[in-house]
Amino acid sequence: MDPHNLAQSTPAQPDPIDLVRLTRSENRFLVHPPAHLRLPSFVLPPLPMSVTNRCLVMAQSFWATHRRCIGFLLLMDCENHRWGCGIPTQRCSADAACWNINRRDFDELPASSVVAGSFQSRVVSNLEELVDAPPPCPGLHLVHRVGGDYNGPEIATFLRAGEICLPIQPEVALFDDWSAALTDFQERIQLL
Repeated sequence: MDPHNLAQSTPAQPDPIDLVRLTRSENRFLVHPPAHLRLPSFVLPPLPMSVTNRCLVMAQSFWATHRRCIGFLLLMDCENHRWGCGIPTQRCSADAACWNINRRDFDELPASSVVAGSFQSRVVSNLEELVDAPPPCPGLHLVHRVGGDYNGPEIATFLRAGEICLPIQPEVALFDDWSAALTDFQERIQLL
């Protein structure tokens, strides 16, 4: 084999993104940034609905176009405590998606960012499949039901810390930044 072609055919080495570490303290969850960042722990901030809505709209569009599920990483910048999302490399099937966590998928991801959860579309036929859907990594996980026979919520929310994965009410983990923005700009808006 030509050595010049070998470099092109060899897959790039993975460059993993650190995973969030969560612990429960009373009714709150604390984020413990990776030790190499030398940042203090902080309370897990609520996920802005603008982030979840972005994932939801893209997942619905992907389902409508391809009839395939898709997954998103929910990313937390441990320096400024802000959420973001991104689409990792993945295999998308008709009932679920399976993704890799690789920093190379996100060119401008700050070094202080960690994977703090996921958003995925999923075909769910029963409650057991819904509860099994969150990945085994810690964080906030949202499962968007796109098909199947189960008539539960369209989006289920889970929080995983250690070995425990708890179903939680969305209002516990989400922040309605859309309404907050409209309230902030209310003085600029005149209703006719």
